[in-house]
Amino acid sequence: MISKASVAKHPIHPMLVPLPIGLWIFSLVCDLIYEGSGDLLWHNMAHYSLAGGVIGGLLAALPEQEATGVTRVRPRVSTPRAGQNRSP
Repeated sequence: MISKASVAKHPIHPMLVPLPIGLWIFSLVCDLIYEGSGDLLWHNMAHYSLAGGVIGGLLAALPEQEATGVTRVRPRVSTPRAGQNRSP
């Protein structure tokens, strides 16, 4: 499916998805460092990166949802024929 939300014929959604994933992983690392050291800097860093990951995830979801507006990519064709695929 070709996305309408694109830059130079490249969809925006795949470009934005790695950012929140990286921020969530960084938040986990900051939490682990905070547990080991007790330094409040890492606690605050974990909170900010977690919030940035949530906001980035929502922003990454917007172009795809807005561009497609599709709830299902293809109709369920296999469900009515599932009984015919059994081996005797």
